[in-house]
Amino acid sequence: MSQIKKSTLFLGVAVLAGLVAAAKFLMPSKGGDASPSAVSGDMKGSSPKMVGESAGKPMEKPMETMTEAPKAAKSVTAKTSYKNPSGEDAVGFTLSVDAMGTIVDAKTDILATNDISKKRQTAFAEGLPAAVKGKKLSELSSIDKVGGSSLTTKSFNDALAQLKSQL
Repeated sequence: MSQIKKSTLFLGVAVLAGLVAAAKFLMPSKGGDASPSAVSGDMKGSSPKMVGESAGKPMEKPMETMTEAPKAAKSVTAKTSYKNPSGEDAVGFTLSVDAMGTIVDAKTDILATNDISKKRQTAFAEGLPAAVKGKKLSELSSIDKVGGSSLTTKSFNDALAQLKSQL
């Protein structure tokens, strides 16, 4: 029985020590730690500036990262139409892609004349960017219904070949 209590106590102490070590490692230190991630600006000359340090000067801009949205290298467009219960309506699509062919923006030209179709195209236009941003246009085969608009979504899916051909 004594052996079990000792091993349980030892295990508890080891777990506690591990948690303390992990917390110390993961928590940012306070004070003058000039770690590489905290330093910005030119290292030549005077002492390095900490991000957020002012000393009477405007704050320095943090170092830029690679996570910023890439700039569009090209825009591709397609205009199409579709039949609906009240007749036929047109719609246009413009996708902006970066140099790698990744979609960075998406716009819908609402060209419908019917009020219900305008409403559906508007709902589609609001949801399209979230459905396609970050995806490679060359690998996109279709999207699921966007904004409750099945006919506009089908028109977009049908226009994908035309959009891809402009890459």
